Amino acid sequence: MAEVGEAKTVRRLVLPMSARLLITDAQHRRAAIESALRDRTELGDEAVSVCLFIDAGLKHSQQMFSDFNRHVVRPSSSLTVFYDPRE
Repeated sequence: MAEVGEAKTVRRLVLPMSARLLITDAQHRRAAIESALRDRTELGDEAVSVCLFIDAGLKHSQQMFSDFNRHVVRPSSSLTVFYDPRE
């Protein structure tokens, strides 16, 4: 895969099932994905992007959590109403 002026390489990361992963953000999205997979197993072939970070300790994890949530961009109220089936 190449982009203009820059070579890009796609790699595959293989983790053992015994690997310990910690979700520090987006726990609700993870739960929603699990629920969707239970209801519609064909979604198991879809791809989901994730960001992985090396565990640099509690202080670093807390700072990352703070940074992620400090710069959250909220959707417009009209968009929220549009996608809310209860409205």
